[in-house]
Amino acid sequence: MKVMSKVTNLAPKEIIDKAVVFFSGKYGLKRLESSESCCAHFQSDIGFVSLRVVTMGKRNEAILETREYDYQIQEFLKTF
Repeated sequence: MKVMSKVTNLAPKEIIDKAVVFFSGKYGLKRLESSESCCAHFQSDIGFVSLRVVTMGKRNEAILETREYDYQIQEFLKTF
């Protein structure tokens, strides 16, 4: 499992919305339903991507954990 993160000025909802557009239906990933507004989880037969957004004052940190989707997370983090 690998963990990557990035600090940004984007709002938590904006980060999660970007992740949904970037990962949903691509790479064999399906979004898992979550009642948490700070998180998004995607899973496939071979791995997963989990996103958690942590507020740090006026900035937010997008923390992503993965198995098998390291490259895709690196590309996603370049989008903001």
